[in-house]
Amino acid sequence: MVAPKQRCYSSLSDWPLNVVEPNMWLHFTNQHNRVVEIHLAEALDMFTDTVYITGYNNFFTVYYQEYKSLVMDGHDAMMKRGVIIKGEMCDDGIKNLYFANVIMEVEGDVNNELAEPGQFYIYRDGDGLARKEDEQ
Repeated sequence: MVAPKQRCYSSLSDWPLNVVEPNMWLHFTNQHNRVVEIHLAEALDMFTDTVYITGYNNFFTVYYQEYKSLVMDGHDAMMKRGVIIKGEMCDDGIKNLYFANVIMEVEGDVNNELAEPGQFYIYRDGDGLARKEDEQ
């Protein structure tokens, strides 16, 4: 569990740093079938596009693309993001967990309120250890 989930870098000038957001649960399943599940607070996103996982020893990096549907001022908008997650597996969970979101495409943002392609932000586990939890 990523707790606290803390923004540590943003290329967006109006996104303050050190913002603590809702906890995030990472649960990777069926990697051989190219499926990743990510639990954000009470929401569940499942990504079935290609997921790349690489690493050595206990270090790993995950990359995938996600599509987010949003409603901005009554208009439907869509954002395509590249997501990169990195860390080091340990007995207690994942040390030094970071994840970046890179904006790749934006559609339907009639008032230009969303981030633009090429902008990005980075989060980390605020206490340096994303702890394991018992599987439910």
